[in-house]
Amino acid sequence: MAIVNKNAVGVRCSCIVDLISRRQRPYLFRVVVTGEYPHAVKRTYDIGAVTDDSAAHQGLQRFEKEMASPLSILGTMV
Repeated sequence: MAIVNKNAVGVRCSCIVDLISRRQRPYLFRVVVTGEYPHAVKRTYDIGAVTDDSAAHQGLQRFEKEMASPLSILGTMV
């Protein structure tokens, strides 16, 4: 029997953050998240955040939530 902890079952991914607009507060960032196998898909999110770190964190959370739901993967295959 194997012991499963949260780190063993997490979604592995990386992200790139670009500043889109400084005219509004919070700033508008474009976050591109790319997953590793078996979630080898790319998602782009436009996120309003105070810093680029918080935008990256929100983008990673959205990606993880989408990949945790099997129905979201089926929607991209159609």
